[in-house]
Amino acid sequence: SSTTTTHRDFTHRLAICRQANLRQPSPAEIRGRVAPKNQATSVRRRPLNGPAIGRRVPVPSHEVNVSVTENPYGSPSSTTPHPTIESQRGTATRPVGVSILAALHLIGGVLLFGTQFLLYANLQAMDESLRTIGIPPALLIAGVMFLAILTIASGVGMLMGTKWGWWLAAFYYVYSIFRNCSALLAIVAMADQLEGGTRGPDYYMIKHGGRIVVHLLLLMYFFKGNVLEFFGHETLSKLKAVGILVGICIAIMAATSAISMISA
Repeated sequence: SSTTTTHRDFTHRLAICRQANLRQPSPAEIRGRVAPKNQATSVRRRPLNGPAIGRRVPVPSHEVNVSVTENPYGSPSSTTPHPTIESQRGTATRPVGVSILAALHLIGGVLLFGTQFLLYANLQAMDESLRTIGIPPALLIAGVMFLAILTIASGVGMLMGTKWGWWLAAFYYVYSIFRNCSALLAIVAMADQLEGGTRGPDYYMIKHGGRIVVHLLLLMYFFKGNVLEFFGHETLSKLKAVGILVGICIAIMAATSAISMISA
C-alpha cells in the first residue's frame, strides 16, 4: 500500500542521512508537502531515488528584524521603528516673533510682581484716590496679581509651543484690549477732573488708544498660519476662538464691575 511504501522510503532516507551526518527530514518533507527548514529561498523537489526534477517551488523570504525577549515564552518584538504622530506631523520651527514676545512676557510678569509689592506697600496712601474713581484697593492688588501670573504663564507656554500657551497669550491680548477700552471710557467720564492735572485727557487717550492698536496687531499675529502651526492649532476655527476669548473677557469685566459696585 501507499502507507507502507512511504514508511519504507522514510526509513531508507533516514538511514542515508544518518550516514552522511545530515539533518533528519520529517515525513512531510519526504512527501514533498513542505520545504525543508534549512532552505532559504527555494527548493527543488527531488524524487526519493533520483535527480532533481520539475519546477522550483518559491519560498517567500521576508526581512523582518525581530529581537528575542529575555522571557523565552514571550513573543519577539520587532525592531523596526513605528512612526508616531509627532514624527509624521513634524516639528514646526518657533517663529522669531513668538520668541521675542515670550521673552517680553516673562520680563513683564516679573516686573508686575514687583509692582504688586510696591502697590501693597503704598496701599494706605492710595486708598482715598482709588475709592474716588471707584476701584477697591483689594481689587487692584488682585488684578495686578492676575496679570502677573497670566503674563508669566503665557510666556512659558509660548516658549514650550503648547496649545494652552497660545490660548493664554491670545487671551492676554484680548483682555488687554478690553482693559484699555475700559480705561478710555473712564477718561471720557473724568475729562473735567483731568483738565487741571499736569497731563490732560488727550495724553491718556493717546496712551490707551495706542495700546489698543498694538495689542490688536499682536492678536492678529497670533492668528497667522505659521504661528498656529507652531502651537498645533492648524485646524483651529478663528471665529470660534475669538468668540471664546471675548466671552471670557466680558464675563471677567462684568464680575469686576459687580465687585466694584458692591464695595462702593
